[in-house]
This record gives sequence, C-alpha cells and structure tokens, in this order.
Amino acid sequence: MELFVQYNEICTDSYREDKEYGDWSETWDYEVKGISISSRGRWSGLAYDEEKINVSFEAEAGTPLYILWMTYGSGDSFGHGDGYGEILWVFKNADVAERALAAFQADTEQYSIPVKDDEGNTVTLHNPGSGYFESVNSLQVDTFLLSI
Repeated sequence: MELFVQYNEICTDSYREDKEYGDWSETWDYEVKGISISSRGRWSGLAYDEEKINVSFEAEAGTPLYILWMTYGSGDSFGHGDGYGEILWVFKNADVAERALAAFQADTEQYSIPVKDDEGNTVTLHNPGSGYFESVNSLQVDTFLLSI
C-alpha cells in the first residue's frame, strides 16, 4: 500500500561566511504532521511537504498508524546543521514500532539498522544520523490516524 506522510521542515537560523571555504551553520525545525492515503501534493495551498512510503499492510482511513522518525545533525569541515529530519518507517502495530525505535536507540552509530516490520520481515533502514559529521538529535514514534 502506498501512503503519504506529511511533514513541516523550516530553517530557523542560517549563517554563511562570505568567502570561499567559509564557516556555516543552520538550524532546522522538523515535525511530522500526518499521514494519508492520497497525496496532498495535488492540493493547492498546502503548507506541508510529503514523503511517499510503501508499506506491506493494508489500512483504511481512521486506522491509527505509528511513524518512526528522527532529527539529526550533519555537516562538513566548515560547519554544521542541526534539526534535519527523516521519516524512517510506518507501522500498523504500536509494539512493533516501539521495538524498531529501541533498535535505533541501541546503536545510533550504525549506518544501517535492521528492524522487523509488521509482518515480521527484517527491513534494513538507513540511519542519516550516523557518520563522521553526523549525529542523532532525536528519535521518536508518533501516532496519527490515517486520513483520506
């Protein structure tokens, strides 16, 4: 099933030194806003971005779904940004979502984290908060009712 997760990502602070190889910094606010069966990208005036996620389960509007997402920092030799966000996975079962969250929390330094999906299959998820200049800011599971 194809689902669409809506999120808001806003740069709240940015600095760039006006020279080649200058210092830089960014601060972002990232927040998941909801999940739907249809793309909101076709709706005029929607202030949110969205990400398409393919899941192996079927769900009807009104079903509670559990979104595993994170914020992280990234940078290079000249600067760093914090608060970037990423949707990691969508679950139908709250206990499965919490176990996936625990797997990420157990080792935030790994580039890939194996987790079980709702059917018990192992899915390897990319960890954007792992790397030389990267760091995990937060990991969480939020519950949303699936909308049309």
